Amino acid sequence: MTAALLALWAAAAGAAARTPPLVTAVVLKLPPGEDAALLEGLVAARTGQPLSARSLRRTATLLYQLGRFSDVVIRAVPAGPGEVTLVVECLPRRLVRELAVRLRGPARPISEEEVRRALGFGPGDEFWPGRLDEGLARLRAAYERRGYRAARAAARSEGETQVAVAVDVDEG
Repeated sequence: MTAALLALWAAAAGAAARTPPLVTAVVLKLPPGEDAALLEGLVAARTGQPLSARSLRRTATLLYQLGRFSDVVIRAVPAGPGEVTLVVECLPRRLVRELAVRLRGPARPISEEEVRRALGFGPGDEFWPGRLDEGLARLRAAYERRGYRAARAAARSEGETQVAVAVDVDEG
């Protein structure tokens, strides 16, 4: 959300010396099942008004704070001389549907429940690739603290909005 706002802010700041572009249309892209009529009221940028960083920031903040989207991306697409079309895209939250853990090795220095706690997420939690990477790093560190320096942990995930995560641990 921040990067998109900064890019639009920079474009608006560069245009500050001249008249800001006029918003000719606002396109709201939503995940399936979302009520467009309800959410359109949260879009502060209006057709016929000049583009402003304040309205962009307010729109992104209001939509993101609903807690239903993983990100809100706003793009200003040139629509003609001095005109832009705003595309407001609300990206769906990805939730962990299932977390499968498979432990390999005879010792079992860490239980399956401890593996799940080290990962830091479970079914129903929001999923993003960085969260999985951080969880695997914490899991490897937990094994190292117990003297299992050769332990390896790998994971795979599949699914768009409902994600199945499988974690394989080879205790070495």
